[in-house]
Amino acid sequence: MISREQAFDLATQHANELRPGTFVTKVLHPDEITGRNPVLYGIALENCWIAYLKPRDPYFIRDSEIIVIDRNLGRVLYHGGANDEG
Repeated sequence: MISREQAFDLATQHANELRPGTFVTKVLHPDEITGRNPVLYGIALENCWIAYLKPRDPYFIRDSEIIVIDRNLGRVLYHGGANDEG
């Protein structure tokens, strides 16, 4: 099982491979999310870390950009919008 810190490093590496200069702001377990949970189809979030990326434009209203990492395998399962706007 990978730690929160390892998930942070994996998410940072993954994000920067796609878009250099991207920052991970926090890594949470789904039980720790205080706002609206990500709505993803076909991915069970219970055994995942969710890394939130710094918004590209903080003045633009949109969903959160996240990277979902499997806690057992340390593999990126999803990178994209969390569908949590609203």
